[in-house]
Amino acid sequence: MTTPSLADSIKANASGMTLLGIAMVILGALALAAPLWTGVAVALLVGLLVLAAGIAQCAFSFRASSFAHKLLGLLLGLLTAICGVVMVAQPVLDLSFLTPALAGYFLIAGIFEAIAALRVRPLRGWGWILVGGLLSLLLGGLISAQWPLSGAGAIGALVGIKVMFLGATMITLGSAARALAAQTGRGA
Repeated sequence: MTTPSLADSIKANASGMTLLGIAMVILGALALAAPLWTGVAVALLVGLLVLAAGIAQCAFSFRASSFAHKLLGLLLGLLTAICGVVMVAQPVLDLSFLTPALAGYFLIAGIFEAIAALRVRPLRGWGWILVGGLLSLLLGGLISAQWPLSGAGAIGALVGIKVMFLGATMITLGSAARALAAQTGRGA
C-alpha cells in the first residue's frame, strides 16, 4: 500500500476512526480502573482461543490420510484442548505466562506502529502514531525488565494504557483527516 492510498483511506474513514477512538479511550480507562480484572479477562480469552484451537485440531485430525497421522493429530488436538481448559480454569496463573508474550506483542507492535507513522508522515497527526509506537516499545521494555515480578494487574494496566493511547491517536488522526478533507473539498 502506498502512502497516498493509505492517507486517502484515513481521510475517507475519519468519522468512524474518531468514534472508534472515543470507544477505545473509554475501554482503556475501564481497563485501568480494574487492571486485575482486565488481566484475568485477557487470560480467559487466550485460554478460550487455545481450547477452540484444540477442538478444531481434533476435528480436522480425522481428515488425515493415514491412521498414524489421524492419531497424532488427535493427540496434539487433545493436548491443546487440555491446555485450553487448564488456562480457563486458572486464569490468574496464566497471567505469569502471558506476561512475556504481552511484552513481545508490545515490542513488535511498537516497531510496526513506528513504520506506519513514517509511511503516513506527510499526514497531520503522524507524530502521534510514532509516539504510540514508542510507547508500545517502552511498555514492552518495562514488562520485560520487571518480569517475573510484574504482577497480574500489570497486564491489565498496560493493556489499558495502550488502548487509551491508541484511542487518543485515532481521535487525533480522525480530526486531522476531517480537517484535511474539508480543506481539499472532499467531505469525510
